[in-house]
Amino acid sequence: MDFRVPHFVLHDFSDGEESKVIRMILSYAHIPYEFKDIDKDDYVLEDYPFYSLPMLEVNERKLGNVPSICRQLGWRYELSGQTAGEDSEVDMIAEKTFEARMKIKNWLDHLEHREDHECDETCDSDGAIAFLESYLLPTIEYILRRNTSPWLISHKAKRDYYK
Repeated sequence: MDFRVPHFVLHDFSDGEESKVIRMILSYAHIPYEFKDIDKDDYVLEDYPFYSLPMLEVNERKLGNVPSICRQLGWRYELSGQTAGEDSEVDMIAEKTFEARMKIKNWLDHLEHREDHECDETCDSDGAIAFLESYLLPTIEYILRRNTSPWLISHKAKRDYYK
């Protein structure tokens, strides 16, 4: 049994785009952590699990992949579902939200550099809104309408964040 207080070090690029949800969970649970800024021009991909960032070190154990890190923190700090089924539902919502956020982020990056960049998709705010309305929001609305309690999943995740 490990009696050490967990020491967390979050590794990511300075913009921290990929690790926003991880930092949100750490903040919500009042978990102290260090942030290690990784230089995009000077890092060795092989140092990171599955050759990707962000990475969370927990007492020197390296965890990679945003959903896996979030799941670890959720279990550790009782921020996930209370059953395997609830955990699966949390994962499905998280994955779908993450995919949508990354697609919207890519569109915003394209818009920001429109003059220098050729888009292979429609890069405009109308396209982004249409994507959210057809891809993400119907799923969340279905879950919210189906539940009879004020919680999104179990008794931990409130639906208030949807407003």
